[in-house]
Amino acid sequence: EFGECERAGLKGRLGIPASAAVIGGVFRLVPQKQPFLWIDSVACIAKELPESHFVLIGDGPMRQDLASRIRDLGLGNCVHLLGTQSELGAFYSAIDVVWPVPKAGGLASVLLEAKNAGVPVVCTNAGGNREAVNDGITGLICDESNPEKLGAMVKDAILDDDWMASATRAGPVWIRDRFSAQKLAE
Repeated sequence: EFGECERAGLKGRLGIPASAAVIGGVFRLVPQKQPFLWIDSVACIAKELPESHFVLIGDGPMRQDLASRIRDLGLGNCVHLLGTQSELGAFYSAIDVVWPVPKAGGLASVLLEAKNAGVPVVCTNAGGNREAVNDGITGLICDESNPEKLGAMVKDAILDDDWMASATRAGPVWIRDRFSAQKLAE
């Protein structure tokens, strides 16, 4: 389990103030993962929560176009594109919410990893996301794939201290109860 030391270390390396909310994504930069929807939603959140920072781990053929879009939206000071990373533990310890927005796919392992690390999630209703998230308890599922709606859900989650604390506690328990080796074998 990672603690405040690792959280402060990653934030320090990225130049993120200790008090800033950090919203993260882990996904390939390919069309089916909708990185432009993610960054357009970031723009909506940044208007409401200008002190927030956004960390994206992943790489792919859309990286340069996404970097250009970040510059065009004036988000270069709060969006951190980290590329591919081999160790996600420090990442999970430094973020408040994991937020992928795929339009298709299977069971997203990032959702399971995040909740196991005690990080609440907000995601689109795509692929196996409903299987990976106990909606309202361990995370939130957005049925609409538009930047304003997604941004509002993430902002509301970040601002709801009680829900965040509850989802942080519930995530690891839910993963253990639903996805343990024994449960999967059954």
